[in-house]
Amino acid sequence: MNRNIRPDELIAGLEHTFARDSMPSRNEMRALLRLCADPDAELRERALLCLLHPLTPAGEETHLRRLLQFLAAAGFETAIRPRPLLQLAFEIVAELRGLPGDARMASRLSGLFRSLARDRAARPFDRRYPVAPFLCMLEGRLQAPGRESRAMSLRRRLRFLRLRLRVFTSSPGWAELTLKDLEPLLPVGDERGRVHSTGRWAACGRLLFYPPAAPRSLPLRLPPMVAVHWGGASGSRLRSMENLVRLQAEELMRVRELARSVSRKTGRVVLSWHNATLAAAGGWAFDDPGCAFPSQPLLEKFYRAVSRRASELERDRGLRLGAADLGVLREDRLFRPKLIHALVESGFRHAWESAGEKAWREEAKRWSGLVEDLAPERLAASGKYAWTGAMSPHQRIGAGEIAGWIEKHRESWAPGLFLLAALNGTAQEFMSRGRLEAFVLPWIDKFFISTRREGDLEYLPRLIRWLEKTGPAPLVLLWEDTSHARAPSLQLALEQLRAAGHAVRGIGVFDRAGSHRTAALPIILAEHERTRVFVLRPFDDNHHPVSLERILDSDGPSFFRDYDSSWKDNLGFLYAGTQVFPLLSIQGEMEDFAPWLAFDRIRVPFGAYLRGRLRRAISAGERDAGDPFAERHAVWANLL
Repeated sequence: MNRNIRPDELIAGLEHTFARDSMPSRNEMRALLRLCADPDAELRERALLCLLHPLTPAGEETHLRRLLQFLAAAGFETAIRPRPLLQLAFEIVAELRGLPGDARMASRLSGLFRSLARDRAARPFDRRYPVAPFLCMLEGRLQAPGRESRAMSLRRRLRFLRLRLRVFTSSPGWAELTLKDLEPLLPVGDERGRVHSTGRWAACGRLLFYPPAAPRSLPLRLPPMVAVHWGGASGSRLRSMENLVRLQAEELMRVRELARSVSRKTGRVVLSWHNATLAAAGGWAFDDPGCAFPSQPLLEKFYRAVSRRASELERDRGLRLGAADLGVLREDRLFRPKLIHALVESGFRHAWESAGEKAWREEAKRWSGLVEDLAPERLAASGKYAWTGAMSPHQRIGAGEIAGWIEKHRESWAPGLFLLAALNGTAQEFMSRGRLEAFVLPWIDKFFISTRREGDLEYLPRLIRWLEKTGPAPLVLLWEDTSHARAPSLQLALEQLRAAGHAVRGIGVFDRAGSHRTAALPIILAEHERTRVFVLRPFDDNHHPVSLERILDSDGPSFFRDYDSSWKDNLGFLYAGTQVFPLLSIQGEMEDFAPWLAFDRIRVPFGAYLRGRLRRAISAGERDAGDPFAERHAVWANLL
């Protein structure tokens, strides 16, 4: 290679090389790798783009595979490999759940990961990569249990870890251990690796292997955040998280009190709908429907009337067809994109195997009926569903699990919808006769997909029109949240719905006319007879966007004084172990917060713990078992 060639000429030449589906010479690649660390930011970014994301006929995934094969064969020293390339290697192996099938590449990558274990700049233990593919990084690094921990042989330490990990091979994603979980077990000390602390296994190691608890079987008493282990968080971070739980409970109380006040003052049943996922937690604010009744005989009479009404509604052919159409639309909006994305990600993983294409086609064919018989070729060509990078184990959802969600939805959708209509109509009759003071029926769902903006205007009005045909006019409080101070997606969508003649109204930030969230009750009382849906935020219209990382690390005191309910934006771990989790948007970025916490010799999903804490903080907790109507509605309405 000519050493006098200009960097921009080198990059341009390599862009042409990659465009021909060819690989450069070893010297050209070395030069490009050095440019990827150049002090000139513009040149550095262009070099990285050329290296990792060139325009090639075979596609980006094929290029990445060829690139790692080339680098494995060339054996470049770690020092000249740019950090984004090293990060890519971690992500690919994490996505594959193991080293690639190519023996040379697997050996090179294993050596690379081993060398990076002590590289502070690489920070491999800062991410939630699954442990199994990176066991080589723990050689000589992991503190093991017992008095022999320092003297224990490398082989014995790794054997112990492998045996422990095997126990959790069938655990749910939230319970799977990651490199970040093991970080507290790494020795601390000087540059020579001499350990200066003891007892870390007793403090952190044992709880990693506590058995995962089922979300529905949590202890009656849940400790505060300051008394649990959560991802190795410090005391100050745990105190900040406890403050967030406290403020979240206050938020739910405001949601509940407004909904109850609206029902009591209007004499109407209130359908409290909570748009997932940012505003989903508000659905946990309400007791079971039976709690609204002053006596057990009246409750039993109510449920008998609900059963009769549901049977009558289900005999209406038009209502059955309408419910079926709504079910198809909901499936198409929520689950079909997830299934397609999961199949494309599966295609990425299969591409690294010798018989990968055949295996992937068989998998795609297996689920093709659920994605309208899309051929594998069309799935692969769908750029919007391309591989977005490795996810934390709790974020990884396979095609089989999503297919299970679809099947469950198909079985339960129509019966649950008819039960909702029967509960609404019967409760309204009881209220009109003075037998009930107020009645609120919650439901957590994806009523509006904000990322689609005005492209998701069909589901909500069709749902309202269907309910109008089943009995009394519905009165819906649609709770949504936003981190935007002005013109959020739902505000724009509401304007279009109103222009089309739908009786919907935004309050606060969702109202372009400039109303205030604090005036929600008088607005609803004044307009409820001519408006079907009121859209509002759960707490207030305060706009103080701060990331959870900053709240926990530095900005907590100021944030707690100026609380913004949208702090939950794009945080999937908050719903781990709850029915809200399947309603999450397609995950596009690895989440670094721990999806579980440990106490009392068990590990529990964070979402189930959070829900339990909130329920116990604002209510008497769950009703006793034996209320089949409450249970059926809670399961269908994603309240658990």
